[in-house]
Amino acid sequence: MTAKRRKNGFIHGVAFGMALLAGFLLLSGAFFVNRGVQVYLDSGEISASVGSQVTWYAERDLPRMIDGAKAEIPEIVRQEMEGQLTSTRMEIAGFIFTLPDELAAQLEGFLRENVENSVYRLLDGIDTRELSREIGETAAYLVQEQMQETLHGQTFTITVLGPIRMPVTVFIRDYAPGMHE
Repeated sequence: MTAKRRKNGFIHGVAFGMALLAGFLLLSGAFFVNRGVQVYLDSGEISASVGSQVTWYAERDLPRMIDGAKAEIPEIVRQEMEGQLTSTRMEIAGFIFTLPDELAAQLEGFLRENVENSVYRLLDGIDTRELSREIGETAAYLVQEQMQETLHGQTFTITVLGPIRMPVTVFIRDYAPGMHE
Protein backbone atom coordinates (compact mmCIF):
# COMPACT_ATOMS: atom_id res chain seq x y z
CA MET A 1 0.00 0.00 0.00
CA THR A 2 2.85 2.36 0.59
CA ALA A 3 3.95 1.86 -2.99
CA LYS A 4 0.48 2.89 -4.13
CA ARG A 5 0.58 5.93 -1.86
CA ARG A 6 3.98 6.88 -3.17
CA LYS A 7 2.77 6.51 -6.71
CA ASN A 8 -0.33 8.62 -5.97
CA GLY A 9 1.82 11.16 -4.11
CA PHE A 10 4.16 11.36 -7.07
CA ILE A 11 1.28 11.78 -9.53
CA HIS A 12 -0.30 14.45 -7.33
CA GLY A 13 3.08 16.23 -7.02
CA VAL A 14 3.62 16.17 -10.79
CA ALA A 15 0.04 17.36 -11.40
CA PHE A 16 0.46 20.14 -8.83
CA GLY A 17 3.82 21.16 -10.38
CA MET A 18 2.30 21.20 -13.86
CA ALA A 19 -0.70 23.19 -12.63
CA LEU A 20 1.68 25.63 -10.94
CA LEU A 21 3.75 25.90 -14.14
CA ALA A 22 0.61 26.38 -16.25
CA GLY A 23 -0.64 29.06 -13.85
CA PHE A 24 2.72 30.82 -13.97
CA LEU A 25 2.75 30.68 -17.78
CA LEU A 26 -0.82 31.98 -17.93
CA LEU A 27 -0.07 34.84 -15.56
CA SER A 28 3.16 35.68 -17.43
CA GLY A 29 1.34 35.53 -20.75
CA ALA A 30 -1.47 37.75 -19.46
CA PHE A 31 1.10 40.18 -18.06
CA PHE A 32 2.94 40.45 -21.39
CA VAL A 33 -0.25 40.62 -23.44
CA ASN A 34 -1.58 43.45 -21.28
CA ARG A 35 1.65 45.30 -20.56
CA GLY A 36 3.56 44.34 -23.69
CA VAL A 37 7.26 44.18 -24.23
CA GLN A 38 9.88 46.84 -24.71
CA VAL A 39 12.38 46.57 -27.54
CA TYR A 40 15.60 48.57 -27.51
CA LEU A 41 17.27 49.32 -30.83
CA ASP A 42 20.84 50.57 -31.08
CA SER A 43 20.61 53.47 -33.50
CA GLY A 44 24.39 53.83 -33.60
CA GLU A 45 24.92 50.39 -35.13
CA ILE A 46 22.02 50.71 -37.56
CA SER A 47 22.95 54.21 -38.74
CA ALA A 48 26.65 53.27 -39.04
CA SER A 49 25.70 50.31 -41.21
CA VAL A 50 23.54 52.48 -43.47
CA GLY A 51 26.23 55.16 -43.61
CA SER A 52 28.94 52.71 -44.66
CA GLN A 53 26.70 51.24 -47.35
CA VAL A 54 25.85 54.70 -48.71
CA THR A 55 29.57 55.61 -48.68
CA TRP A 56 30.42 52.46 -50.63
CA TYR A 57 27.74 53.11 -53.25
CA ALA A 58 28.74 56.77 -53.55
CA GLU A 59 32.42 55.86 -54.01
CA ARG A 60 31.39 53.43 -56.71
CA ASP A 61 28.86 55.63 -58.52
CA LEU A 62 30.08 59.24 -58.16
CA PRO A 63 32.92 58.97 -60.73
CA ARG A 64 30.51 57.51 -63.28
CA MET A 65 27.96 60.26 -62.55
CA ILE A 66 30.63 62.96 -62.93
CA ASP A 67 31.74 61.46 -66.25
CA GLY A 68 28.10 61.49 -67.39
CA ALA A 69 27.83 65.15 -66.43
CA LYS A 70 31.04 65.92 -68.33
CA ALA A 71 29.54 64.45 -71.48
CA GLU A 72 26.63 66.91 -71.26
CA ILE A 73 28.69 70.04 -70.58
CA PRO A 74 29.24 71.14 -74.21
CA GLU A 75 25.52 71.04 -74.99
CA ILE A 76 24.54 72.81 -71.76
CA VAL A 77 27.14 75.56 -72.28
CA ARG A 78 26.06 75.98 -75.91
CA GLN A 79 22.41 76.36 -74.90
CA GLU A 80 23.16 78.78 -72.07
CA MET A 81 25.53 80.95 -74.10
CA GLU A 82 23.45 81.00 -77.26
CA GLY A 83 22.52 84.57 -78.07
CA GLN A 84 24.53 86.06 -75.19
CA LEU A 85 26.89 87.93 -77.52
CA THR A 86 24.19 90.03 -79.18
CA SER A 87 26.14 93.16 -79.96
CA THR A 88 29.25 93.21 -82.10
CA ARG A 89 29.90 96.86 -81.27
CA MET A 90 32.74 97.79 -78.91
CA GLU A 91 33.66 101.15 -77.47
CA ILE A 92 37.28 101.85 -76.59
CA ALA A 93 38.37 105.32 -75.45
CA GLY A 94 35.27 106.90 -76.94
CA PHE A 95 35.70 105.23 -80.33
CA ILE A 96 33.02 102.74 -81.44
CA PHE A 97 34.11 99.72 -83.46
CA THR A 98 32.02 97.02 -85.07
CA LEU A 99 33.51 93.54 -84.92
CA PRO A 100 33.36 91.47 -88.07
CA ASP A 101 30.98 88.50 -87.83
CA GLU A 102 33.86 86.06 -88.13
CA LEU A 103 35.70 87.65 -85.18
CA ALA A 104 32.49 87.71 -83.10
CA ALA A 105 31.97 83.98 -83.83
CA GLN A 106 35.57 83.26 -82.85
CA LEU A 107 35.15 85.27 -79.65
CA GLU A 108 31.96 83.40 -78.78
CA GLY A 109 33.68 80.05 -79.47
CA PHE A 110 36.64 81.10 -77.31
CA LEU A 111 34.32 82.07 -74.44
CA ARG A 112 32.35 78.83 -74.75
CA GLU A 113 35.57 76.78 -74.72
CA ASN A 114 36.84 78.64 -71.63
CA VAL A 115 33.57 78.01 -69.77
CA GLU A 116 33.63 74.31 -70.72
CA ASN A 117 37.26 73.92 -69.62
CA SER A 118 36.54 75.69 -66.33
CA VAL A 119 33.64 73.35 -65.60
CA TYR A 120 35.77 70.31 -66.53
CA ARG A 121 38.52 71.47 -64.14
CA LEU A 122 35.92 72.02 -61.43
CA LEU A 123 34.52 68.50 -61.87
CA ASP A 124 37.99 66.96 -62.07
CA GLY A 125 38.88 68.67 -58.80
CA ILE A 126 36.13 66.93 -56.85
CA ASP A 127 37.55 64.49 -54.30
CA THR A 128 35.01 61.70 -54.74
CA ARG A 129 36.33 59.72 -51.77
CA GLU A 130 35.90 62.67 -49.41
CA LEU A 131 32.53 63.56 -50.91
CA SER A 132 31.41 59.92 -50.58
CA ARG A 133 32.49 59.88 -46.93
CA GLU A 134 30.53 63.08 -46.26
CA ILE A 135 27.45 61.69 -48.00
CA GLY A 136 27.69 58.51 -45.92
CA GLU A 137 28.06 60.48 -42.68
CA THR A 138 25.05 62.60 -43.57
CA ALA A 139 23.00 59.49 -44.38
CA ALA A 140 23.98 57.90 -41.06
CA TYR A 141 23.03 61.04 -39.16
CA LEU A 142 19.66 61.27 -40.96
CA VAL A 143 18.87 57.61 -40.23
CA GLN A 144 19.72 58.07 -36.58
CA GLU A 145 17.69 61.27 -36.35
CA GLN A 146 14.68 59.75 -38.10
CA MET A 147 14.77 56.66 -35.90
CA GLN A 148 14.71 58.89 -32.84
CA GLU A 149 11.90 61.08 -34.18
CA THR A 150 9.66 58.39 -35.63
CA LEU A 151 10.31 55.23 -33.60
CA HIS A 152 11.44 56.21 -30.09
CA GLY A 153 8.62 55.53 -27.64
CA GLN A 154 6.21 54.27 -30.32
CA THR A 155 4.01 51.35 -29.41
CA PHE A 156 3.00 48.85 -32.07
CA THR A 157 0.46 46.10 -31.58
CA ILE A 158 1.40 42.74 -33.03
CA THR A 159 -0.63 39.56 -33.35
CA VAL A 160 0.96 36.77 -31.33
CA LEU A 161 -1.46 33.90 -31.88
CA GLY A 162 -4.85 34.16 -33.52
CA PRO A 163 -6.79 36.85 -31.68
CA ILE A 164 -4.07 37.42 -29.07
CA ARG A 165 -2.40 40.77 -29.63
CA MET A 166 0.50 42.24 -27.72
CA PRO A 167 1.86 45.80 -27.55
CA VAL A 168 5.53 46.27 -28.41
CA THR A 169 7.15 49.58 -27.46
CA VAL A 170 10.32 50.59 -29.29
CA PHE A 171 13.06 52.63 -27.65
CA ILE A 172 16.11 53.97 -29.45
CA ARG A 173 19.51 53.89 -27.72
CA ASP A 174 22.73 55.72 -28.52
CA TYR A 175 21.10 58.72 -30.12
CA ALA A 176 23.58 61.58 -30.09
CA PRO A 177 21.90 64.86 -31.10
CA GLY A 178 24.22 67.34 -32.73
CA MET A 179 26.57 64.54 -33.82
CA HIS A 180 26.72 65.89 -37.36
CA GLU A 181 26.84 69.60 -36.64
